[in-house]
Amino acid sequence: MTTKLQLAMIQPGGKPGEVEQNIELAIAQCRAAAEKGANFLCLPELFNTGYHLQYLAHDTITLGEQWYKSTVERFSALAKELEAYIVCPIVEPTSMPGVALNSALLFDDQGVLVTSYAKSHLWALEASYFCAGNRIEAIDTKFGRIGLLICYDIGFPEAARTLCKDGVELLIVPAAWRIQDKDMWDLNLRQRALENNFFVVGINAAMDFEGLNLFGHSYACDPRGTVIAQMDQQVGHQLVELDLTQVKAFRQEIPYLKDRRPDLYR
Repeated sequence: MTTKLQLAMIQPGGKPGEVEQNIELAIAQCRAAAEKGANFLCLPELFNTGYHLQYLAHDTITLGEQWYKSTVERFSALAKELEAYIVCPIVEPTSMPGVALNSALLFDDQGVLVTSYAKSHLWALEASYFCAGNRIEAIDTKFGRIGLLICYDIGFPEAARTLCKDGVELLIVPAAWRIQDKDMWDLNLRQRALENNFFVVGINAAMDFEGLNLFGHSYACDPRGTVIAQMDQQVGHQLVELDLTQVKAFRQEIPYLKDRRPDLYR
């Protein structure tokens, strides 16, 4: 098993509703990151439609359904071409037209769709447009065990702890986080990393449009909660090398997990 991964946090920019343009921007950033050696490419929440429910309203679902198949096909092919895993967060249709999930798809480096995680905790207007997911589980990759949560999910310690108990060594969190709550963004990812002693990477959208400022500042932290790579608000990408074998050493140094007292917790 390969344990070191070159992960690219990608802030592709774009504009809500301009799906083709948003996809092209994302592909360009994926290619640029892969040229630098990235083998694990991570995009932000609803990157192809853009995230702005007040502006797009139900068009978010309509566009997401219309573009689902082509987005899957293009990013599956891109993952195979670049020989890189891709976290691809988009609207995922269900068997009922107009009923959709806010999901993060994971393609492996052969272009195979490994899994799809649907956001479990819906924020504000999201509950009017999406169904909540009902499954949180670890995913085996050639780098180790990873987990996916989306944006608001990271504020619920139980979700991250569930993944930790399932052996996750790296938690990836695509997001569309607004600037008013930047303090929570800065705290949540670091705290989930420290209390679970695993790597956490948050990939936030960089898109300021019609009163909604999604401020970027994607970052990665180690199992001590220390920030080891961080972006600003600009469109672009940044690579960070993660060695998942370090998780064991962190857990020995700070034995939160070993010293837990589940018999006391309610």
